[in-house]
Amino acid sequence: MTANAYSAYKEQAISTGNPREVIGKLFNASTVALRRAAIAIREKRLENANNDILHAENIVFALDHTLDMQYPVAGQLHELYNYMLKRMIEANLKKSDTILDEVAGYLSELRDTWEKAQQPGRA
Repeated sequence: MTANAYSAYKEQAISTGNPREVIGKLFNASTVALRRAAIAIREKRLENANNDILHAENIVFALDHTLDMQYPVAGQLHELYNYMLKRMIEANLKKSDTILDEVAGYLSELRDTWEKAQQPGRA
């Protein structure tokens, strides 16, 4: 499968998927992008790192803008998303793989928490 075909497949899966599943996939995609960016920084492939960081920023920005602010947890997530966005910008400016690993860790924890919350009997 070519890269373009795979990208089209992923976009289709997200746009037609169950909203609960899509959130988990977005957490995962942003984590993967940041891990790739950290590797690219270590390998001095700075353009690749920049592209992956921007991809992760776009995902986190989208997650932030889908929050339903009528729930208290949404305000907390909004603050966390803003913190992560600031850290990603800082990582991109400083070319810091350490900061990217930090943010990827937060996103992984959010994904794991989200998946646990989606288990039968918990939603």
